[in-house]
Amino acid sequence: MQAVTDTLASQLMKIQQTAAPQADTLVSIEAEQTHFYIAARQQRVILPVGYQLVAQRFFQHTPPTPDDLEYAINYIEDEIERAIPAIGRIELLASQTPYLRKIAELAGVSVSPLMELPRQQMERLFGFYAEISQGRPPLPSEPDVSPEFYAKLLILREYMHHLKVTSITLVATE
Repeated sequence: MQAVTDTLASQLMKIQQTAAPQADTLVSIEAEQTHFYIAARQQRVILPVGYQLVAQRFFQHTPPTPDDLEYAINYIEDEIERAIPAIGRIELLASQTPYLRKIAELAGVSVSPLMELPRQQMERLFGFYAEISQGRPPLPSEPDVSPEFYAKLLILREYMHHLKVTSITLVATE
């Protein structure tokens, strides 16, 4: 466990030194759980919210239905609410999670080593995918309607919304 915390701390320190000095929290959304690393307290907070876990547990259809999404949202919201006291206020959320960069690109953010995804663009992208879940055929610009993609999109959206993150800084890994 300490090794994971050390790795997250190292990632955030590198982001602060090279790309985003004001970044105070790092997020890593993994298959079975999410890790937040809060620099000020040198603390890791783990939530049992991962993209495979959410996809397997809640998404019975491809693309997921509105009911599938609602059940997943309820689960994610409950876990966030439990974690808010431990996470605290986030000034600038950062991540090196590669698939989050793809989500930012789908949301209209230009690809660069440092990408900034505002919550408004994230919400707009989620709205397009919510329409697909309601029966609208996907456009060529909406290439992935898999349960796993929906889980990744939904988890990020819920974190940004409930933790009141105005944008997330996404840094390319080397």
